[in-house]
Amino acid sequence: MKSTKENLLIVSKSYQALLQKRAKQVNLTVAEWQLLRLIVEGYNTQQLLAENTNLDVSTLSRQLSRLDAKRLIKKEVIRTEEKIRSRPASSYSLNEAGQASLDKMNQKFEELNQQIFEHWTDEEDNLLKILLNRLATRLQQIN
Repeated sequence: MKSTKENLLIVSKSYQALLQKRAKQVNLTVAEWQLLRLIVEGYNTQQLLAENTNLDVSTLSRQLSRLDAKRLIKKEVIRTEEKIRSRPASSYSLNEAGQASLDKMNQKFEELNQQIFEHWTDEEDNLLKILLNRLATRLQQIN
């Protein structure tokens, strides 16, 4: 029998592969889907997105450029007093195509989770939630 830690790695890789397969069906990557979700939640500048994704600016910029090239987001230049001398900041929002892609991927995400957990009891689901929250909290403390 595999250890908890080994199973955690296997589950993580398998779940990521299943998400990638579904994202590809709607012409997204998992990272792009997560960015779309964050933008809708109000994290609409590079600074806010960088803080919430732990991505460096160049990686984040490339991902936003890909979303822009796919015509899924709108980019608006923000002009403020402090940005007059430096490079102006941009605000991002989803256009109709971006919202449609996000909705499709969210639906695929829900369908996947229903398939995975369809035979789980509420008690098992709650126990997993508690343990994963504890694990996530500990990982954040270590980081």
